[in-house]
Amino acid sequence: MNMRITRRAGAGVLLAAVLAAGGCGPAEPVGETASAPPSAPAKPKDATAALSAAAGELTRTTYRMSMDMAGQGTMTGLIDSNNKIYEYVMVNIAAGKTSTTTVRAVGGVTYVKVKMTYADGQPGAEGRWRKAAGDDGFGKLAGADIAESTRTSLASATDVQWVGADRVRGVVDLVEMIRANGEKPPAGARPGEAMMPFEASFDDQGRLASYRFTKAPESSAVKFFDFGVAVDIKAPPAAEIAAR
Repeated sequence: MNMRITRRAGAGVLLAAVLAAGGCGPAEPVGETASAPPSAPAKPKDATAALSAAAGELTRTTYRMSMDMAGQGTMTGLIDSNNKIYEYVMVNIAAGKTSTTTVRAVGGVTYVKVKMTYADGQPGAEGRWRKAAGDDGFGKLAGADIAESTRTSLASATDVQWVGADRVRGVVDLVEMIRANGEKPPAGARPGEAMMPFEASFDDQGRLASYRFTKAPESSAVKFFDFGVAVDIKAPPAAEIAAR
């Protein structure tokens, strides 16, 4: 399997632009968890239909997410899909060097803050907020939507089967996944040549609770939880936003 394809597909399903911009990592929780959810809806009998419905639920609510990207880093986020408000914090540690990237979207504007312990005065890496723009390497983060990315990525799933009461297994075409997320596959990549097995689980409301590739070394995994959580994310104060 083409390694370039697997890495790009993993990033595509889990917010490709964010991962490409600055690594991954944990964040402290934000907001308060909402009250208990209503009774569970009837689960679709067809595994493919259940997977599609579960992924679709991400586009209609608030939630937290956490991700382990094949041992290369982790990321956590707080998302309000209805209002297109979110914040992700990613930390990448390699060879004793640490970089932290925070991405925040509020009111149609995406803000990015990068902090590198090894930047040595490199502009844009001193930990100040900046507005994302198309020509600064962060432009793709504007409007990035992990819920929609996950939904469109799983649309290419085939051979989806139940492997438990709330768990399915299947295969995704990584070339089609990359295209579905608006990315360009590597030169020469053809649909059907890079198939990746995955597993997904649902919570008691039929929402997507976890999703992971199951073939090493691309065993990246994401979890979705705290559905209905209160989201109170505001734009950075003007005094904290650096000029371009």
